[in-house]
Amino acid sequence: MEADSDTAISPAELAELRARLITPGSLEARYELGARIGSGAYGTVRFATERATGRKLVLKILHENAPGLPRNHAAAVRAIFQEVEVLQAVQACRNPNILAFVAAHEEPSSNPYRPRVVIASELCSGGELFDRIVARGCFSEREAASVIAKLARALQGLHSLGIVHRCVCYYHVREAVDTR
Repeated sequence: MEADSDTAISPAELAELRARLITPGSLEARYELGARIGSGAYGTVRFATERATGRKLVLKILHENAPGLPRNHAAAVRAIFQEVEVLQAVQACRNPNILAFVAAHEEPSSNPYRPRVVIASELCSGGELFDRIVARGCFSEREAASVIAKLARALQGLHSLGIVHRCVCYYHVREAVDTR
């Protein structure tokens, strides 16, 4: 995003961002919404099923007034769309150790200039690494090496795109369960 984050966002800039980053169509038409998984500084996360394929996903719903977003209107809008841009860029490295981005949608908001964006991504149903550590108590050296190697490959994929993950910690590591 080229503009200064404090500069007002113009209707033309907002329209360009929407056209470039948002998948058109109704969220409810595309997904069957499931249970709420949790919430954080930016919004809530829910289970979902893609109606056309039956694929299980998660939806991250970024709320327009989320406490994690900047209070400045233009900065908040740019932060929301920047997250979508980064997720789309990460898909270019096609790294199996990085969560797959599916699409971004925009839902009606009480403020049309502060979008409520919903990010759809793959479901990693294996749970959090933290939960595995607590349940097991400890890992063998081989198991720990496997986890660290996957994490290193994921970070290398991000770094190859010039992207830095600012909070690498065990509760941000999720595991996929291979259902093939």
